[in-house]
Amino acid sequence: MGENLALLTYKAHGGGAMIDNRTQVFDVAMKNARTIEACLDRLAMMGAHRELKMIAGRLSRLTFRAADECTAPE
Repeated sequence: MGENLALLTYKAHGGGAMIDNRTQVFDVAMKNARTIEACLDRLAMMGAHRELKMIAGRLSRLTFRAADECTAPE
């Protein structure tokens, strides 16, 4: 899957842009992580516990997936 990262297509501003640079892909991921963090803060203020629990489960699965990719032989 690591090799497929170079083929990731990211649709930005209504158009498709091929991202073939791992730094660019990382930047997109970090930007989205900040967006998720802001949404979590907002949901917490709203008392949306059920929604937060659902997001926590998804983030947990993503964490295990990323950790598995880190340990996979290249």
